[in-house]
Amino acid sequence: MLLLLVKLCHYILISFILIAPFINIPALLFIHAFVSMSLLFHWYLDSDVCFFTYLEAYLTGKNVDNGFIYSIISPVYKISKLQVRQIIWTITILLLFISSHKVIIYLSSCGDKYKCLYNAYNKNNI
Repeated sequence: MLLLLVKLCHYILISFILIAPFINIPALLFIHAFVSMSLLFHWYLDSDVCFFTYLEAYLTGKNVDNGFIYSIISPVYKISKLQVRQIIWTITILLLFISSHKVIIYLSSCGDKYKCLYNAYNKNNI
């Protein structure tokens, strides 16, 4: 049951990273930009391994190198772990740029930045 919960968290995180930049809700765009930067920083410092991957490896007794994302992508595309990492980094950075661009546009359309941020989290409109 706990393993299922870990995989569900992985799916939710991946879905959020892939979908949030295309939803024009300022609060989600701010959160996406923060989460994406945090992920990239974490990957940079921690050899590209996610917390959920460590937890899944611990629960299943498998090696961390045979993580969740690699197990999904590798059988379909037959690419190396290095290529998977490069693809994931590239996609995450591109999506971060999309959400950051939308945040900048949103903030530039506001007069008072603090009121604008307050409205972004309370009204959720762009």
